[in-house]
This record gives sequence, structure tokens and C-alpha cells, in this order.
Amino acid sequence: MKKFLTIIVFAFILPFTLKGQDQKSLEKKRKKLVNEIEQTQKAIEQTQKNKENSLKEIVNLEKQIELRKELIANTSKEVNEFETLIQKAQSEISELTNRLEILRKNYAQAIYGTYKSYRLADQLMFIANSHSFSDAMRRLNYLRKVGDYRKNQVDTIIHTQNEINLKLASIQEKRDKQVSLLNQQKKQESELNKNKGQKAKLVEQLKVKESKLNKTLVDKKREADKLNAQIQAIIAKEIERQRKLEEDRKRKEAEALAKAKAEKEKEAAAANKGNKPVTTPSKPSVPSKPSPETPEVDKLSESFAANKGRIPWPVERGTISRQFGPYKHPVFGGDMDNKGIDIRTDKNTNVRAVFEGKVISIMSNPIYKNAVIISHGDYFTVYTKLESVNVSKGQVVKGKQVIGKVYTDDETNETELHFEVWQKNITQNPALWIAR
Repeated sequence: MKKFLTIIVFAFILPFTLKGQDQKSLEKKRKKLVNEIEQTQKAIEQTQKNKENSLKEIVNLEKQIELRKELIANTSKEVNEFETLIQKAQSEISELTNRLEILRKNYAQAIYGTYKSYRLADQLMFIANSHSFSDAMRRLNYLRKVGDYRKNQVDTIIHTQNEINLKLASIQEKRDKQVSLLNQQKKQESELNKNKGQKAKLVEQLKVKESKLNKTLVDKKREADKLNAQIQAIIAKEIERQRKLEEDRKRKEAEALAKAKAEKEKEAAAANKGNKPVTTPSKPSVPSKPSPETPEVDKLSESFAANKGRIPWPVERGTISRQFGPYKHPVFGGDMDNKGIDIRTDKNTNVRAVFEGKVISIMSNPIYKNAVIISHGDYFTVYTKLESVNVSKGQVVKGKQVIGKVYTDDETNETELHFEVWQKNITQNPALWIAR
């Protein structure tokens, strides 16, 4: 009986365990989104202090709207998960209740039968009428087993009732959480509409200043294109340098092998003529060692690629404020393109190398400030908007080594790092490389 009940309970518990894992994942994501929304709200409040920063406020509002939409969708999934769990729990309770009724009915019938057929006097007579001592022991053992069976029935009934009580309490707890999540969802929907209204109002205000803003936009785009061209040129130069090193290594290996082959052929020819040339002992010719940088390039490339989705963030704390790829300008609708990701962080935050490598360039730009490019074999990471840099060109750095400090804009009071990942001369989405 207990074994049968254990199998039933396990069959019910396993789906709940799997659902519980989904629930934990959704809850973890919700907490992360709430944290990002709070950080974005702080950025919005900072830009509101300066009326000239309306454009930046729109960018922050766009991010806030995006986060709130994601949070609402995530909360809806959580609510649905709770509803599914509640329905399954109710189904389980129904099954357990039916089982309990059967157990109670069987137990009542058994007690009534025992009362009619196995009263104490009857039990004594049942034993007394035994034909032998061993027969009496068998009958006594039979009566004990009947008693144990009745006791097991009582234990099973109590256990089943406790299971039902626990499930009822669990359902109530889930309903309370579901109500709380629905209230949070309504609040986020209200805040979302509020953010959309704020954005629409600011867009109208900024369109009045369109000519001035267009000039600023053109200047920023020009500097961004200039910086991107510099980065492309530096990476192309490094790729070419690595290619030449590899060609030089292969050439030297080929020359060494050809020389060794020629010497063997010469010795063989002399032996065939029966004349052993007098030669002074010399060390055997071996291929020249490959350049130490080429194997390092291969090793770094393989190691970096193997850590996709696991490399550390370039800052200890931060949220992605602008994703990788093309997007529309929030006011004028012009096509823009982000070659990396922008990460908003705290003032005076250190910038870290995300992987071991070699610093191949340090640049400066009027808008994007200082930039550092690090080679990781066939892969390159680019860090821009640095206030200061504390590494030098040619320096070998380790993963998580501090390479500088993030720049804080005096006008917007915003601290933001621009981070890029390149595979040779092709830009990658850094969000797919860093740990999430």
C-alpha cells in the first residue's frame, strides 16, 4: 500500500519539480529586469536635471520602455506558470481526495467486518480451536497481520489527509504570489504608458531644435565613423602582421626541410659511388623553430572562441543601454548602427580586459575619448569612452586586469562604456560573448 502511494506521489511531484525550475528561472529574470529598470530610472532622473540633455533622456526612456515591456512579458509567463501549477495541484488534490474516500470506505467496511467476525471472544475461540500448537501460532500470526493491515490503512489515511492539507496550503501560497505578480504587472503597464507619454512629449520639444540637434548628430556620426575606420585599419594591420609571421614561419620550415633533404641526397650519392667523403662532424639539420607569436595566436583564438557566452563583463557592474546592430534615431528616424554595445555603469568604474591578450593600440577621440584595442589571436576587443588608460601598447594583459577607467560625461552626468568584439575584420555582437 505504502509503495503504491509512494509511486503516485512521485508521479505528481516530478512535473512540479520541473515546473519549479522554470519558475525559478523566470523569477531570477524578473529580479534582474527590475534592477535594470531602477538603474535606467536613475539615469533618466539625472538627465532631467539638465534641460539640454533631452535627447539623452529619450534614449534612456527608450531603454526603460524596452525593459518594462520585457518585464511585463516575463511577469505574464510567471502568472501563467502559477496558474498551471495551481490547476495541477487541484487535480492532484482531487485524485488524493478520491483515494482518501476509497481508503476510508474500505477501512470502515473492514472495521465493521472485524467487529462482527473477530470480536475478542471470537478471536480467542479461533485460536482455541487450533488442532496443534503450530496451527495456533499460524492463526495468531494471521490475526496479527490483520491488525497490522488495519494499522497500515489508518497510517495511509492520515498520510493522504496530510498530503491534501499541504497541497491546499501550497495552492493558497501560489494564489497569493499570483495576485502580487498581477498587481506588479498592472503597475508596470501604467509606468510603461507614462514613459511613452514622456517620450512623445520630449520628441515634440526636440523637433523644434531640429537644426541644432542635427548638427550635433552629424558631428557625432562623423567622429564615430572616423573612430570605426581607425579601428578597422589597426585590426587589418595586425591581421596582416600575423599573416606575414605565419608565411615567414612556413618559409623557414620549408627551407630547413629542403636543406636537410639535399644533405641526405648528397650522402646517399657518395655512398653509392663507394667513396665516403671526409666531412667534419656537424649537428643534424632541424627545421627552424616557428615564431613564438604564431602558435600563441592559434591558442588564443581557440581559447577565446571556446569561451563564447562566458567571458566576463568589461566592468564589474552595469547594464546594456544600447544593443548591437542597426537602429533608428529616436527623434529623426535616421538609420544608425552600433558596432558594439553600450554599458551604463557607476562613476569611477574600472574597465577590465575580458580575456588575456596583447594591447595593439591606444587611441583618443574628441567625443569617444580614449580607446584600447586588445588582440586575442584572431579575435579583438575594443574599449572606448575611457577617462584614463593604465596600460601601454605592446603590453600583455590577463583576463579581468584593469586597463583604465570609464569616462563620465560632465553634461549628462552619465557613465557609459562602449565595448566591441571583432573576429578578424568582422564585428560580433558582444552580448552573445559576455556571461549573462
